[in-house]
Amino acid sequence: MAQQKGVTLPADTGAEGKAMKAKLEKLSGAQLDKAYMHDMVLDHNKDVHEFQTESKMAKDSDLKSWAEKTLPTLEDHLKQAKDVAAKTGASTTKTSQTASQ
Repeated sequence: MAQQKGVTLPADTGAEGKAMKAKLEKLSGAQLDKAYMHDMVLDHNKDVHEFQTESKMAKDSDLKSWAEKTLPTLEDHLKQAKDVAAKTGASTTKTSQTASQ
């Protein structure tokens, strides 16, 4: 869809993604699992919020339809990420995890 709409997608993960990778590369075992799942829950929360917004407010009908169609999958992925995070003891909020690091 991006190509059809003439939108150029980023070529890399950007500063935030690189910082996350650098942080995770320093960890192993249970610490890695916990930090990774924390980040996955935060990322999925952000994605779900953005797709909810676009499914309601997008001016482009193709984008709006795609967001509506994709949202249930993202919501399911968020639920799964929260379930796994709970098993690892990972925080699912931004403030409590970053405060403990």
